[in-house]
Amino acid sequence: MFAARMRDPVMEDGACFAALSAEIDAMVREAAEAGLEDDAGSVTRAWHAVGEARSASVHRMGALGAAAAPANATLFLYGFGHIVVTALWLRQAAVACRALPSASQGDVAFYRGKVQAMRYMVHHELHLARSWLQTTLTGDSTVLETEADWL
Repeated sequence: MFAARMRDPVMEDGACFAALSAEIDAMVREAAEAGLEDDAGSVTRAWHAVGEARSASVHRMGALGAAAAPANATLFLYGFGHIVVTALWLRQAAVACRALPSASQGDVAFYRGKVQAMRYMVHHELHLARSWLQTTLTGDSTVLETEADWL
């Protein structure tokens, strides 16, 4: 539902972004209830960074006009995407944690793999996502200041 509409996090006055934020909040709560509080907290902090970068971008577009919108869009989308994917892994890990106590011997490795994949995303990918968002947050103007004939 969100993939096609999230290409512009300000369209419909941010309604799509708000809906996705509610979904991520639900994933985080589900994970915390499954005993993954630390990982859930990491995803929450990363998602807040998305919101801050989005707000900074919206503010900048208001000040500089629509031409400012694509300046750091690629890095924003890298960060945004990595955080959404991490939240999806968090949800899978929560399901796995609830299933593990009654899992058959053959399924234990499968469920543990889901938890480890989520932990990899939290420990190795979220910091990358936050660094990409930092460029949007600070409003780096390198792209805007580059003239086409220089390329």
